[in-house]
Amino acid sequence: MQLTFNFLKNSDPIESNIIEFSIPDLIYSIIEETINSNHYQILFPDIKISKSMKKTLGSYNYKNNQITLSFNLILFGKREEIKSVVLHELAHAFTFSEYGPYIPSHGKEFRLICKKLNILPRSYVDVKIHKWKKKFMFLFSCKNCYKNILKKSKLNHLFCTCGNEIFPDKWETVVYSENFNESDSGLWVRL
Repeated sequence: MQLTFNFLKNSDPIESNIIEFSIPDLIYSIIEETINSNHYQILFPDIKISKSMKKTLGSYNYKNNQITLSFNLILFGKREEIKSVVLHELAHAFTFSEYGPYIPSHGKEFRLICKKLNILPRSYVDVKIHKWKKKFMFLFSCKNCYKNILKKSKLNHLFCTCGNEIFPDKWETVVYSENFNESDSGLWVRL
C-alpha cells in the first residue's frame, strides 16, 4: 500500500496527516463520463496502478476488463496527459466490446472508435515524459514528538524542532504530486 502525506499550501511540511493512497477521482470521472456519453454497453473496467510499468503508460486487458496505468504517469503526468492515456485505453475496451478480441490492437476498428471518441487514432499517446521532474525528498519521523521531517538529502544527524537530537537509521523516499485530489493543493507520496 502506498501512503501519501498531505501538506497544507504554504505550510511547513514538518507536520502532516497521513492518508491512504487512492486512485485519483479524475480517472473514474473520465471513464464514467466517456461510457455514459458514448452509450457503450461495457462493464466499468477495474483500474490498477503499476509501479513496474517503466516504458508503458497504460494498457487494457480484455480478459480481466482492467485498465492498468503507470504509477509514474499518476505521479508526474499533467491532468491532460492522464486523460489522453485513459481515453486511449478506453478506446481499446470499446473496440473489444464492439468487435471482439481477435482484431488488431490498433487496426481500423480501433481507429473508428478513436474517431467517435474524438481522440487521435495512434498506437501511442503523446506524453512528454522527459519533462517530468522527479523531485525526490527524504522523510523521517521524530520518535520524540512524531513530527515528520522532510529534507532534500539523507542526513546522518539533525535536530527536530522539539529539540530532540536525531540520528536517522532509515529515511523514506517521497515525491510531490498534484494528481490525487482536485480539492487538495498536492500530496507527498511515499515511494
